[in-house]
Amino acid sequence: MTDYFTLKEECHSIFGQGSKLKGDFFLTGPTHISSLVEGNLTIEDDSDICIESVGQFTGTIKCHNIKIYGKFQGTIKASGKITAFPTATLSGTLLAKDFTFHPGSQINVEGTTYQE
Repeated sequence: MTDYFTLKEECHSIFGQGSKLKGDFFLTGPTHISSLVEGNLTIEDDSDICIESVGQFTGTIKCHNIKIYGKFQGTIKASGKITAFPTATLSGTLLAKDFTFHPGSQINVEGTTYQE
């Protein structure tokens, strides 16, 4: 017999393309942003967040690791790593243990690294 899963067994968030969201968000599980988001987003566990190439975020993100393919403006406080891919555009303030900026990414930030 095939095992089926239910959505309540899944722990992830997807902000789909074409959506416009504004507010304060507190999430657990892997998160993908393909929409326009403005506000404050906190990932309450060590799950990763990804701003997809069509995604745009303006505001503050607190997370563990973040991968950025789209546009970000604001502040990121990451307890792990911030990675910007060639399609990424970032402006603002970044605080993380580690950064990776791939060739082609557009970066205009003030960045600080730290160790625990």
